[in-house]
Amino acid sequence: VVAVYSQPLIVDSSITPTEIVQNTLVGSGITPTNIKFNKSLSNALITRDQIGVFTNGQGTNLGLASGVVLSTGQVQYAGGPNNQNGASHPTLIPIANDADLALLSSNSIQNIATVEFDFVSTGTEIGLDFIYASEDYPEYATSSFSDVMGIFLSGPDIAGPYSNNAKNIALLPSTSIPISTNSV
Repeated sequence: VVAVYSQPLIVDSSITPTEIVQNTLVGSGITPTNIKFNKSLSNALITRDQIGVFTNGQGTNLGLASGVVLSTGQVQYAGGPNNQNGASHPTLIPIANDADLALLSSNSIQNIATVEFDFVSTGTEIGLDFIYASEDYPEYATSSFSDVMGIFLSGPDIAGPYSNNAKNIALLPSTSIPISTNSV
């Protein structure tokens, strides 16, 4: 018999999206401006139930000690456990439709959680580690419900099919397949 123990993920949703971008998402040498949450500058200035920061990731199997969590539902439940099929904690302020996410899915887009910002970097390279997780997986995989994820990057010398000529860089490794419940 093997016993495995894990510490819970600690999620804090008491921080505004603006503070999260400035203090957690970007590192030194990057200056963010024009921070929006769900398409709104004012949404970024108040706490929202769909965005927070996590710590204690080293006590889990995430591979990241800390970071930002975005959810189509309430992030306070992201720490789990995910021990029942179909568990859901919908956001208190649902926003539907996003033109770029709609290009990634053949289904309607519901309960978006988007963070957008412009940035200037003093370096020549940027990096972003991310993890995709979904309450819909695995029980809704290959169904008409599918959580999709996009990380859209735009700027000089970038030519893509999304808003502002952006490219989606949230792809399955070594493919051009967007990340979703149905593709993982």
